[in-house]
Amino acid sequence: MSSTIKDHIIHSLESLDSDRLKRFKDKLIDMGEGGKFPRAEVINYDAIELATRLIAVYQEHGAVKKTIAILRGIHENKVASDLESKIECDDSSDEDEDDDEDEDEEDESSKEKDKLLKQLQFESARTNAVDVTLDPRTAHPSLIVSRNGKQVRHGDIRQDLPDNPERFTSCVDVLGKDGITSGRHYWEVKVKNKSAWTLGVVRESIKRKGQITLSPEKGFWTVWLRKGKYEAITTPSFDLPLTMKPRKVGVYVDYEGGQVSFYNVEEESHIYTFTCNFREKIYPFFGPCTNDGGKNSAPLIITPVSPSE
Repeated sequence: MSSTIKDHIIHSLESLDSDRLKRFKDKLIDMGEGGKFPRAEVINYDAIELATRLIAVYQEHGAVKKTIAILRGIHENKVASDLESKIECDDSSDEDEDDDEDEDEEDESSKEKDKLLKQLQFESARTNAVDVTLDPRTAHPSLIVSRNGKQVRHGDIRQDLPDNPERFTSCVDVLGKDGITSGRHYWEVKVKNKSAWTLGVVRESIKRKGQITLSPEKGFWTVWLRKGKYEAITTPSFDLPLTMKPRKVGVYVDYEGGQVSFYNVEEESHIYTFTCNFREKIYPFFGPCTNDGGKNSAPLIITPVSPSE
């Protein structure tokens, strides 16, 4: 008999010793909405009772998402990855079962499983949230960076600023203040009310003066919106058939894993992933584009990553 989602959750929880399971319960209680997980009850649950309660509250798919998010939140990354892999393996093995089922039902089931896996990846990425702040030293002279370093927009006047080596002088872009040399990092950027923008990461050694070409070969891993069209800036560029216009974009970097992924935060959906081979420091990259006569005057806003629902 094949294992169920509940079986996998139970196995993951049973792999935790008593102290680690207590940390899991404490985190769950802190995240529980509206008293769904009263401390007096949950603290005495064993793994089976805990898994049963999670599924009762969140349903199977939601329970998997919540379990993985909490495991990563208490730094049980291996257990979380194992659970995610088991769900993915079960999804793959299901393709070989029930050959007589209706093809339409199989297609629908496959889509649902793929959606779940993407949501799991999204939730996993968000557990690596970091505090990103813009670096005004790198900002093009026509950009206006807020005092707290969380917003940037295009102004009407080119400011008289020092032409230091870090500063962009032809493209209206700005970098994050802190570079990345290892680990996993995630941040979210509000793009609502903008008709053009660019987001991603770049190598420290990119060209910053004169004409700049955005491409992975030049050290840019980015996606953008131009003239109503979303594209991943590859060579050639790749059209992104998004079903929902993003109002907030999540950017995820796994330095050692060589990955840069983008997500539509509100839809919890995957936009695009670059595979990379990082060999130097990289930085968050923000391009609010020109204000286009007021049509694109809204700022890019780095927003706090809210807890998972």
